[in-house]
Amino acid sequence: MLPNMTAWVLFWVLVERGAPHVAPLVGLMIALAVNASSVIRGHPKALEIGTASFFAGFGLASLVVDPAWLERWAHVMGSGALALTTLVSLAVSRPLVMQYARERVPRDRWDSSVFVKRCAVITWVWFAAFAAVAIAACVRVYRPEHSIWSTRLVPAAALAAALVFTAVYPKLDRRRLGT
Repeated sequence: MLPNMTAWVLFWVLVERGAPHVAPLVGLMIALAVNASSVIRGHPKALEIGTASFFAGFGLASLVVDPAWLERWAHVMGSGALALTTLVSLAVSRPLVMQYARERVPRDRWDSSVFVKRCAVITWVWFAAFAAVAIAACVRVYRPEHSIWSTRLVPAAALAAALVFTAVYPKLDRRRLGT
């Protein structure tokens, strides 16, 4: 999951630097390069599909939409796209996190209710983090005087909390269940 975030970080940096036309192209190229193996195998993950779709759509929009508008709303749209991708994965009972967890968990545990529940809980936490970042980005659009906390502090705290939760929750849940 983290390698996919590289494309997003570079996208946001380029948008911040005033390059909303270049940002989606760079993001899409990095996303495709990072995810080439799963795409070639025919098993792209939800995050990979959502990321590529967003960058392609944003790239097309950058051809016809005012660059200043794109620059102003890019963080909201990007974080919103991540939240939406996460929410859709939950709605179709294929929690985004499960696709990555299966790479580290023995196949015989994939269908266990405990594994599925853990993946769903962690995916909900990621949804909350992405939604918090999107809301903070909206605040920045309407209240630019709050840009330090809305573009730096809230996103850093929300994403760090999701990372820590992802690492800690399975261990705590195993301890709770005695497994």
